[in-house]
Amino acid sequence: MKTALKLVAASTGILFSLIACTAPTEELAQDEAAATDPCGNGTRDPGEQCDDGNRGNLDGCSSTCQFEQTHRMNSISMMFNTDAFCTANAVGGAIKSVAQGQIGDALSGAISDGSISVLLGAKGLADPTGAGTGNFTMSSFMGAPTSAGLGLDAVFTASESSLNPDLTPLVSMTASVANGQVSATGNVAFSMSLGAAPVDISLSGAKTKATVGAASAPGGIPASMKLDPALKTFATLTNGQMCGNISAASLAAVPVPAELTSGSTSCSQGYTTANSMLDVIVGGCRVFIVSALAATQPDKADPTAPVAGAGAPYKLTQSGNKVTGCKDKNNASVSLDTCLKSAAFSAGFKFTSQRANVRGTSE
Repeated sequence: MKTALKLVAASTGILFSLIACTAPTEELAQDEAAATDPCGNGTRDPGEQCDDGNRGNLDGCSSTCQFEQTHRMNSISMMFNTDAFCTANAVGGAIKSVAQGQIGDALSGAISDGSISVLLGAKGLADPTGAGTGNFTMSSFMGAPTSAGLGLDAVFTASESSLNPDLTPLVSMTASVANGQVSATGNVAFSMSLGAAPVDISLSGAKTKATVGAASAPGGIPASMKLDPALKTFATLTNGQMCGNISAASLAAVPVPAELTSGSTSCSQGYTTANSMLDVIVGGCRVFIVSALAATQPDKADPTAPVAGAGAPYKLTQSGNKVTGCKDKNNASVSLDTCLKSAAFSAGFKFTSQRANVRGTSE
């Protein structure tokens, strides 16, 4: 087999050609590899859970011919306090009772109408029913908004922004399962709504736990996938809890909900559409004389982000009602851009999930 590599120098019009030949031994090695690893041949061979005739990802059957076990969080609620698992919760703790219902309704509504789809993947789980004990990788990524069916084994399209070019998730956690309980640590791709349009964020330093539900045969699987008819996977996760740190930069990208800028629920601080949710969290929000959101400073730092000055704890400063500056732990002024990427606010969420069929984009 011959391949040609051509380099054109446009400024001189000179054309160079390099002809390379693939050695017969290389072709033989490729044939031998295909014989020893038949994944992608369209026939489910020993050791394979499926074989759809290709070695792509996010089409239900992975590049190693294993069933792609994915879930969608079908309920998410923000925590407004701390507990033994989520011992820090600056964001939730800042939201007072008068505003908790509004925030909760906005988030649950976005889950129910398909505006938000936080997706979880389980890779390398030896027992896909979740009944055994072992380590695996739990990935997290986002699904594109959809108004289609949202029930068990419904189909979702993954969002390009949370995937690598080979359609594997950008973010993953180290996970384990034992006694019907899943636990994981790492960064999480997440999405939240505080009354405005949902915004994708990342939770750094996150930890997750959940209870594995009953196993069943995956539904909605096309015959072309050649799925093992005996395969069963856990269909739900319940009692889920997730704690992590939201970067100040993420909150700076969240618009202020319209309810806080006008009408009977507007903040006395006079926030407008030019403000961000970060401005509101740092400056607080009073509705008449009632505190809806207490002024709060970042209590965490993202260990993977560049450090601003001498580092955390950071203090964000405002001019008027906008965050315009940052000071490090020595009270020295530092780069606001670097600070926003490093500074973070702890947050906690509770969730449940159910099995989903997730498909990658065409890009």
